[in-house]
Amino acid sequence: MVSRLVFQTFVWFGIMGALVFVSAGTLRWTGAWVYIAVMVGLSLTMGVALARRDPGLMNERLRPPIQKTQTVADKIVLSILLIGIFAWLVLMGLDFRFGWSRVPAWRRWSAC
Repeated sequence: MVSRLVFQTFVWFGIMGALVFVSAGTLRWTGAWVYIAVMVGLSLTMGVALARRDPGLMNERLRPPIQKTQTVADKIVLSILLIGIFAWLVLMGLDFRFGWSRVPAWRRWSAC
């Protein structure tokens, strides 16, 4: 189960990284690297702790977000949320590329 958690975590954050860095047009974005590294670390730490404490719940969380047994309403809501997450990641990269949001460096780093 832990190996599946590690695999899915790296696949998910690999997709996230691809969306962010491709839309940013560069890999030279320290803030995005820090964000992804922290999220991977937290996801793995919490996932391993959950696998030890409640393996059944961990197995459920490792299943795909949209499943055959879900109601149509759940599938619609989850689809909208996933599209929103992907759009947010692309928008972050585009914002970095085109400089739409001018935030002083001290504010960016204090937000970490």
